Amino acid sequence: MEPERQLYSPFIEPLLSSSQSAYQHAASLAEVLDPETGLLRASQQDYHADIASDLNTSLLIVANATRRSGSGRKDDFNYAGAISKHMLHSFYNSMFHHTQESLHRYGRVRMFAWLPDDDKASILPRTVASRGKQAVQWDLLADISEVASGSSYQQSSLSARRHSELDIESEHLVMQRTCSGPAKDAGSRQPPPTIPIPVSFNLDEAGLAAMRELPNRPQWADELFELEERYKKGEFTPKSKQGKRLRVLRNRRVTAYNSHRRSMDIVQRQRLLDGSEVPSTSDVGQDVLSGELKPSEEFTESLRTDRAKLKREHKLLVDKCIDDQRAFDHVPPVLAWDRREVEPLWAEKDEFYPSKMLALLDFQPRSNGLLSLLDTPAKKLSFDHVTSALLQHPGRSIVQGLEQMVHGGLNQFLEKVPTLRDPRHGGKLDLDDFRIRSIPVELFVNLALAWETWPFRPELSATNVRLNRLGYEAFVNG
Repeated sequence: MEPERQLYSPFIEPLLSSSQSAYQHAASLAEVLDPETGLLRASQQDYHADIASDLNTSLLIVANATRRSGSGRKDDFNYAGAISKHMLHSFYNSMFHHTQESLHRYGRVRMFAWLPDDDKASILPRTVASRGKQAVQWDLLADISEVASGSSYQQSSLSARRHSELDIESEHLVMQRTCSGPAKDAGSRQPPPTIPIPVSFNLDEAGLAAMRELPNRPQWADELFELEERYKKGEFTPKSKQGKRLRVLRNRRVTAYNSHRRSMDIVQRQRLLDGSEVPSTSDVGQDVLSGELKPSEEFTESLRTDRAKLKREHKLLVDKCIDDQRAFDHVPPVLAWDRREVEPLWAEKDEFYPSKMLALLDFQPRSNGLLSLLDTPAKKLSFDHVTSALLQHPGRSIVQGLEQMVHGGLNQFLEKVPTLRDPRHGGKLDLDDFRIRSIPVELFVNLALAWETWPFRPELSATNVRLNRLGYEAFVNG
């Protein structure tokens, strides 16, 4: 299926013209799903309610969710965002809200989607800082894996990445899984390992030498290296202008190092405290932790005091690191990225035509208990509403987010979602320190079920139903 057949003719025609080829061309999904075109087998032309939730093993979609510059389309309902997000949102609506209709009527369809490497973070984020509505909604419907990708994550800003210590820990876990199955090894296509950030190196000569080798070192580092070499050669004294400048740069390095270590210390102490909230296997069924496992009050109070002392910039960094840590430690991990079995294949932009860095994502539909809980249109719309409303500001606490939704009935609403305070389900005892971006999808489903029966909620908007329908039609008609 390719609407721009002429553009990709050199690649498509060999598939269509071969005498032994079973490929046929269609300009849109509507043409594929039209019984009169004869592209579907007879067994696939009728809706079967008993298999609509199963995986359809006879149909696979391979999508190219990219758009050439200046090739705007008139049938996307004036969608202003990236075409890949638009297409994936439409595919989500067709699978979630229109399962009984043509595309998924004989089972949920698996899809491989090529999309710009920069766009993948909103679908398959590697940090909770990039986790939004689409990531949570897709996590409910499909197991998403990254088959191939480029360097957009590695080249993104620090605010769009996890702290390097956690990325390294994640890579080590994947290496252990890969060793258990050699056939999955991607060989030379493995992505480069995570590089520690410069300020994490020790303040000795070895740390300085290691920092010199980093491509992502700060701008002032090169000046520091030069002055250190000149000082060793005796080219200037400590009291000279160069000596004073060297002292300023050394202090800058010390300050950055101490700030990083202090932040990481708070993060690790919070990790210990979070881990103590989750009962061991033998404690399942108990509502409280034993005195031996619970940290002392002095430990907890000291941690709270140190977090309160942080400046706003450092507090935001620490909160993000804590949220990434919580998402990583949850069983199973909150982010689909941390559930990967192997690393994605490493690709370069000159391997694509036109030359543009793309990522290949595998959307494997799943039928699980969570999805079966949303068994009515009202519950599904409630899930969409909850994810849209809360994830407008994912860095807020769940208390702040719910206050904007329930308008004065917070305590009563929280009673309807006891799992929010249950660490065994990914909840936290302290909801004021439980930010929305680290909430597991299971809790979003519980929130949606509570919202659907909340007596003071506004009526479900018919506008949302209409927009879902328009998105579905846009996806099918191409």
